[in-house]
Amino acid sequence: MSITFQIINTVTIFIAISVVALITSSYAEETEKKLTLYNHTLEKAASTDALTLLPNRRGILAYLDQLFDKNQDTQEVHRFSIVIGDVDLFKKVNDQFGHECGDVVLKEISRVFSDFMKDKGQVSRWGGEEFLFVFDHFNKEETSQQLESLNERIKKLVLIYEEHPIHIALTYGVAEYCGGDYHHTIMQADQKLFVGKRSGRN
Repeated sequence: MSITFQIINTVTIFIAISVVALITSSYAEETEKKLTLYNHTLEKAASTDALTLLPNRRGILAYLDQLFDKNQDTQEVHRFSIVIGDVDLFKKVNDQFGHECGDVVLKEISRVFSDFMKDKGQVSRWGGEEFLFVFDHFNKEETSQQLESLNERIKKLVLIYEEHPIHIALTYGVAEYCGGDYHHTIMQADQKLFVGKRSGRN
């Protein structure tokens, strides 16, 4: 009976330890999944502009890093074009109708941008009323043609704010990536945007 009791006791302890180990393992796995999901949520939030829900500067630079890495992995240059677009006379909108109206304008044009860029690359809020577009697999000429189509959509966008119609126009600077540091391409696009602004906007 003593031996039988010891066997039963040992088996019971073993089962208890196994159950505890299983529960602990399951809990640890569930906790790890939750942490992974939480980290992913935090990462997405850190890379997303809260107002427009577009990628922010950090998000678009991460996207450009991916394209740059593609170029490092192959001898052939992975072509893309970078565009910086700026809403014309945006300060006038804020001054005349208030910043709440300015926010509405930014959200509405962001919705148009996001829809337009679905199969073409990525668009982000670069800062203030500036947006940075990446046209993947598009050269400068092809990108300029795409911007003409985008402008047609923007022209049809008439926002009504407190019974006041607001028409939106943008000026763009376009530069094609031809290898090397993509930050140089961003600078080129920014310089061309400045020329566009000096040349009469729109």
